[in-house]
Amino acid sequence: MKLLTLTAALFLAATGAAQAQNTFTIQSKGAPVGKCVYSFDKTKDGFKVSSRYQARVASQFQTTDSLSQSGQTVTDVQQTHSYKLDANYAYTGGSITDSTNQVTLGYSPNKQHTEMLLTMLQVGIQGPSKDLPLMPAYLVAPGFDASALQSLLYMATSHPAADSLYFLIVPQDVKKGPMSGQIRWQALADTTGTLDGKTITVHHFGFTYGKPTYDIYADETNKLMQADVSAVKASMVRNGFVLTAQ
Repeated sequence: MKLLTLTAALFLAATGAAQAQNTFTIQSKGAPVGKCVYSFDKTKDGFKVSSRYQARVASQFQTTDSLSQSGQTVTDVQQTHSYKLDANYAYTGGSITDSTNQVTLGYSPNKQHTEMLLTMLQVGIQGPSKDLPLMPAYLVAPGFDASALQSLLYMATSHPAADSLYFLIVPQDVKKGPMSGQIRWQALADTTGTLDGKTITVHHFGFTYGKPTYDIYADETNKLMQADVSAVKASMVRNGFVLTAQ
């Protein structure tokens, strides 16, 4: 337990002050259980995104380093998601590295964007690979990664897909591979919140992914403020933001 606490502290210290504007606290039942910090940098042909997230929560999708605590399954998640988007915020490739089991998962779409090559590297050893059929407007979205929901938010508001349908790829257990499926993005009624004590208008969006629900809250520029994700029984809340009405 002390080793996990020390590792988490070093992880959070490594995120750097330059990324403070995109720092989120992961909460479960109102209590902080982790953090996510990401950078969203413009490139000549799109965007480069780097996200780090660490959490200790109960989860149905994440099964790395599971422990039993007070009769519940608890998961320690420490991952880095590095990926690229084109100018329309479409996912063009990336990887997820899990520091708890030393596994790197690769996601490489073909030029036609009809298939995604999934690869695995564990402790330096190449694992099996397979192709995942793709549908339009796809995105890789780990359960605790606020940057992925920010990417989806930008895509859905600036380059909306036909019929508001998007294809999410959600990594889970390494042996099972990712979950994947379509979601329908919905704009809901605006609400209010405060950011650093100042009242702001908050846009509210939502979708379901199978049975789990996602509620997405953003400011007037569609910068992510909060995401409530029932699948991982957690919320990701931008530091300094408080949702005052729902």
